[in-house]
Amino acid sequence: MTTIRQIDRLWAGNDHRRMVSELAGGRPELTAVAQRLLGPAAAAAVAVIRLDELGQSHQPIVAKLLRSLIGAQQTDGGWGDLAVTILALRALRCCDGNGQAVERALEHVSLCQREDGAWPDEPIRRLPADGLTTAFLLLNLAGDEALMGKLNLQSAADWLAAHRDELEPATRRLADRAVAKLSRAGMAELLCAVSWS
Repeated sequence: MTTIRQIDRLWAGNDHRRMVSELAGGRPELTAVAQRLLGPAAAAAVAVIRLDELGQSHQPIVAKLLRSLIGAQQTDGGWGDLAVTILALRALRCCDGNGQAVERALEHVSLCQREDGAWPDEPIRRLPADGLTTAFLLLNLAGDEALMGKLNLQSAADWLAAHRDELEPATRRLADRAVAKLSRAGMAELLCAVSWS
């Protein structure tokens, strides 16, 4: 278990890789994309999400992490890698955060979605669809009603269902978890066409 003091110390020491590694431990959704979660933006996002999950979003370190995260946002609204952008958007939405940074990030993620419903692993729509990125996005952003209405989750779920047998086992498990989360979020109409075994 990483404590608030440890997070603060790792952040102050710029030990972002270790920070992500310790916070991602035992979390398959983060472990699956861990090699993409490099740098201060990824570390800040993962820490904010974890502290929010623990009911510690009132701690002073959270404000420091959020300021750093907003400062690292690129002009296109993202943070480079789509996995980092997805986590940054989720972190900014902790405690119902809103504002220009959230809107720009959401617009960026929306524009990266391919016509077939999937997301590529890099923020260029014309690149091949990536099951891991698509499942990762659904798992992290499903359930946030403010975001769900602005992303085409139906086509993403349809794409995952159509390509389920082609997905690697770890990605398939993430997709299964994402579908379960969508179901709990009241997205029954979204799942009616999706068959998961």
